[in-house]
Amino acid sequence: MAFVVSRWERRDNADRDDLAGAASAWCGAMRSCPGVGRARFYWVGTDGLVTVAEVESFEAFDHSVTGEVDQVELHLGDLARRMWSERWTDPAVTHAVLSGATTLREALDLP
Repeated sequence: MAFVVSRWERRDNADRDDLAGAASAWCGAMRSCPGVGRARFYWVGTDGLVTVAEVESFEAFDHSVTGEVDQVELHLGDLARRMWSERWTDPAVTHAVLSGATTLREALDLP
């Protein structure tokens, strides 16, 4: 399991309702991508929000993002500035990637 997390700050001329609508549209577009389990957004104060997508793996995520997601992110960018974006991953997944294992089961030496 892994997460793609981004922090957004509302632009001065952006309406909060429009920003919430764009963030909600981002969540819907992300959920339509293969390999994405959940996508949500959370308000951080009155002018900020955080978007979070739970993905099976970054490899699957990198190959599954659709044009719809790109379009929605452009609209979100018109309303807010992306302050940062991070990829969070389970330590076992990182170990699997670094050890060259082809599956998580193999990396964890599970039967």
